[in-house]
Amino acid sequence: MVSSYSRAVEIGKAPVLIGERINPTGKKRFQQALREHDIEYLLNEGFAQEEAGAHILDVNVGLPEIDEPALLTETVCAIQAVIPLPLQLDTSDPIAMERAMRRYNGKPMINSVSAKAESLAAVLPLVKKYGGVVVGLALDEGGIPETPEGRVECAERIYETAAEYGCRDKMGFRLCDGLKGIRPEETDAIVIAGMGGETIAQILAAAPWVRERNVPLVLQPMSSLPDLREWLFQNGYQIEEERLAREEDAIYVVMSVQAGEMAPDFKSTTQDGEPLTLADLRGQRTILYFYPKDNTSGCTLEAKSLRDGKAELTRMGFRIIGVSPDSEKSHRSFCDKHDLNFTLLSDTDHSVCEAYGVWAEKSMYGRKYMGVLRTTFVIDAEGHIEKIFTKVDTKNHYRQIIDSYK
Repeated sequence: MVSSYSRAVEIGKAPVLIGERINPTGKKRFQQALREHDIEYLLNEGFAQEEAGAHILDVNVGLPEIDEPALLTETVCAIQAVIPLPLQLDTSDPIAMERAMRRYNGKPMINSVSAKAESLAAVLPLVKKYGGVVVGLALDEGGIPETPEGRVECAERIYETAAEYGCRDKMGFRLCDGLKGIRPEETDAIVIAGMGGETIAQILAAAPWVRERNVPLVLQPMSSLPDLREWLFQNGYQIEEERLAREEDAIYVVMSVQAGEMAPDFKSTTQDGEPLTLADLRGQRTILYFYPKDNTSGCTLEAKSLRDGKAELTRMGFRIIGVSPDSEKSHRSFCDKHDLNFTLLSDTDHSVCEAYGVWAEKSMYGRKYMGVLRTTFVIDAEGHIEKIFTKVDTKNHYRQIIDSYK
């Protein structure tokens, strides 16, 4: 079980999705944000993952030239102030890890500890002191063992050392060596990942051990995956769940509506069940903003920003209308909870979103799904698109709109 100040996630009963976009590895724009101390960029990555369905957020801010202990602690505190998801603290720096654990509100996941003596001595005392669930990596001073037996040996070393520190129950896995005897009731699943030097022969060597003990088999991406699937089916293995996670850092979208064009016509209903059409907006400039879902962190920040800036926007001649696929009932609850002082449209059939080109396929961790692209359109009094905001600053959106007119 891991938790934040308001949410708990139980590991083992159902698949848990850990978002790993708050990580500079291979991401030049993210690395730039860390160097520029752009915490807002990191938060937006967190909002996007929450909206995509992540249960836990991994947080890694490690770059050689930055003060990782200070930045990790600051980032953890900033995320916990606005996002309710539990966090996985991802660092190899024990000083950074301890500072972040000390400030963390809840029970975090720790990524990670290996079978290296140095790692065991640095991480497990912190887990014992502050609490948490720690991820074990089956590798040691010699790197990742080439054989399944070697990896299980590393895992056992971690498990036994955790027992010495009195925190064996805080390990993120329960592992046994099939060659020495296994207790299926203590094994949640066997995860086979395509890591460096992995061959299909090594994977298949472990498969009979899995089948004999009726343990779920979870596969992660590897170049030989189709061959492995075919072999497993031919030999009577049932793959309980196959999760292919391949992160994509960008979504390329061609907007169907451009500035200067007439705004697409629409007909929808407000949170109070009243009909509303584009014609009803004529004669006044309108901020028509599309957002993914009521009561998610990013959408709540955006709504509060527009709420707080409404008086100033009204003086400039704007009215505010929000659009999402949520129901009228959900909108009413959202408005009541956050004292929203503007209209929300219930677009449950996505027709308004589709008309404005913001209902599109998204991709997160290899999972493709349809959703709303957070976008704001400013429509003039005659019904023309005046401005389009595709990179929305959720926390300061009303100011972003006002500043664009200066």
